[in-house]
Amino acid sequence: MTERDDGDQLGHFDLPRETVIPIEGVELIQLEGQHPYEKRHLAAIEEEWAQRKAGSPSLFDGQFCLMRSLSLSAERFLKGSFHMGRFATFLHWRSHRFPGLEHLFAHAVPVLSDGSLLAVRMGEETVNAGQVYFAAGSFDGNDVRDKAIDLHGNMLREVAEETGLDLRRGKREPTLWLWSGKDGASCVFQRYAMPLNSIEAEETVTDFIATETQPELASPVILRSLNDLPATAPAHMAPFVRLHFEQAAWLSDENDGE
Repeated sequence: MTERDDGDQLGHFDLPRETVIPIEGVELIQLEGQHPYEKRHLAAIEEEWAQRKAGSPSLFDGQFCLMRSLSLSAERFLKGSFHMGRFATFLHWRSHRFPGLEHLFAHAVPVLSDGSLLAVRMGEETVNAGQVYFAAGSFDGNDVRDKAIDLHGNMLREVAEETGLDLRRGKREPTLWLWSGKDGASCVFQRYAMPLNSIEAEETVTDFIATETQPELASPVILRSLNDLPATAPAHMAPFVRLHFEQAAWLSDENDGE
């Protein structure tokens, strides 16, 4: 059910920052009306979008879930609200980081049978050209079901669209993980144990990219340790990759001692 908007007040964001924490679930509810950030910066958004569009004609100003509030409950549920808005509005916020808006996205993390992780390098025609992270996409109109964001559906769709992999072939970890940066960008991670080793996964994604007329990806990237993550990777990547391999090492040590 769509919640009532509370006027033009700026968004409220209360999250633990720069630490990876386990959470129990996510609930993100749609608000009616236009996001106050979009209203306040409309002229600047239009001007900046025109400039971007001139330089990259393929850019599309589609529907985008603009976060209005985010907080973590005592029961460790991530709760929040959002407005449907414009991709152009998000790009404006990303350039300036003015208050009133923050960004939330999700990463499915494919864990391969040999213990490595499958990440990707973004293609040159995307807004994140050259960046290395897990195949993903921001929440948009395709991810809204019954006035709420379908987190798992977003993960399934984005990984399939970008890599050709079906996450339903893997075993989904029950735990979700949250990392939130001081710059207002937050990521929810969830691991999937996939029945592919690194060679098979790399070949599958490479072959899929070759079939695409306008691929979003440049290449797959296999992470066997934190050292395989480029220093230029987005800030949210290293904390979770580090956590994953520290956990894997701890589990290995525990098993060796049995």
